[in-house]
Amino acid sequence: MKKIRRNHKRSLFRGGVVFFLFIPLGLCFFSCDQDSIFYDISQEVKPKDPYIPGSPTKIVGLSGNILYVSNGKSLYKYDGSGWSGVGKPSGTITDLAAVQNTLYCITDNRGLYRYTGGPWEPVPIGGYTYLQNIYGTDGRLYICGSNPGKDANIYTIVSYSGTTLSSPIKSGSGEGFHLKGAVTAGGTDYIATISGIFNAASPNTAISGSTGHTIAGIIALPGGGIAASTKDGYILYGSGSVTAASFGLSFDRAMAIYKTSSGYLLLAGVYTKGFVEIELSSNGSWPNYSSYHHPGEGTYGVNTTAYDYAQYHSSLGIQSLTSLYQQGQNGTLFASTQQKGLWAYQLRSEGWQWNAY
Repeated sequence: MKKIRRNHKRSLFRGGVVFFLFIPLGLCFFSCDQDSIFYDISQEVKPKDPYIPGSPTKIVGLSGNILYVSNGKSLYKYDGSGWSGVGKPSGTITDLAAVQNTLYCITDNRGLYRYTGGPWEPVPIGGYTYLQNIYGTDGRLYICGSNPGKDANIYTIVSYSGTTLSSPIKSGSGEGFHLKGAVTAGGTDYIATISGIFNAASPNTAISGSTGHTIAGIIALPGGGIAASTKDGYILYGSGSVTAASFGLSFDRAMAIYKTSSGYLLLAGVYTKGFVEIELSSNGSWPNYSSYHHPGEGTYGVNTTAYDYAQYHSSLGIQSLTSLYQQGQNGTLFASTQQKGLWAYQLRSEGWQWNAY
């Protein structure tokens, strides 16, 4: 019994040593975690009242890096020095698009107008209960109209050259025919619906690899080809056919190309959580190996769009985005949020920050 008791006491002593060894380690981990929390709090800035409030449309650019955006009630123009209100057609603007030096808008989901420097001109496009959205490529405007169907909306996609309205390019019942974007890449116009990507010149069959996903947005890559974001966590990339790269995120419609000192970043909106950055090849084509990181995780201007992740994470990183746009190479990066107005990444009195413009 004595031997057993002595061994028992030694085991308690050893356990006590182990216990006391863990105390400083636990305090270290706790302290490190607290330091991180305090740092994150120190990077928070007071939200500004937005100059462009509400839920802005997508941001579009004309030749010469002139940007436009609308919050429905008003239309705004950015010339490199600041945003200012400009004239618009009567009614509520529900979408914007640009084709070279021509600006287009939809009002009240029914009227289509264009602006080339003079008065706004109506573009006749009858036969639709609603005009859903518009997207511009290098030479054409793509329009999605809809009419109520027996079981679902019937969506029809047409294009406009500036003088001539095309016959229907695609038409069908259900959300799968809803237009999600249009771009020019390699001299070819591509249109994206929720259910696939199509060559606009031969739209009967989706390009290989583009079906089986819920497409949210599409963009042309500077180095050639296209990239499309999907709700189910993939980026589809390619040209005549596309390959799916899995990222495990629920992507949203906001997409942009960001020019850095070393190449390009593809910015892709994430559902209710700002956006992520995907490094492209130095010429802007899709890389051999792809991964994502968050703004501020890297060197600003070289491989990321922000100086500090904590500041981004506490501000734009908790917003739902409808559009992203960098004004010219090395220009300001803007973001349209779902309900918090237009934001920008700028140097302010408290330092570089994402905040309402």
